[in-house]
Amino acid sequence: MTENMTNLAWLACGVVVAIAMFWSQVKFGGLLTEVTRSNQRADAVKRHDEHALLERVLERMLAERDHRQDMAVLHAKERDRVAQLDARTARVSELAGTRPQESSDEYEDGVPTDDPELASHE
Repeated sequence: MTENMTNLAWLACGVVVAIAMFWSQVKFGGLLTEVTRSNQRADAVKRHDEHALLERVLERMLAERDHRQDMAVLHAKERDRVAQLDARTARVSELAGTRPQESSDEYEDGVPTDDPELASHE
């Protein structure tokens, strides 16, 4: 009988240990699952922030590229306008029989650089 009681006690301890292990798996497994989900959420937020940052950088780069292209177009139009004005000035001078003024590239501060009177004042 004592042997049966001992076996029964061991069996009861085994059942208690099994229940405790099962409960700890349920409880801590749930905690591990929650920690895993929390880490996944943090990773998703980090990826979203990185994605947003990359989008802003890309938008800025595209805006700078567009600005450079716009400025190149404006400079080309300005060069064309100056060339047209120089051609018109030459044509008017030719029709008037006078010497055409030099290109606007040879002016400093709105004054022709080859004017001898102005050169003597400097």
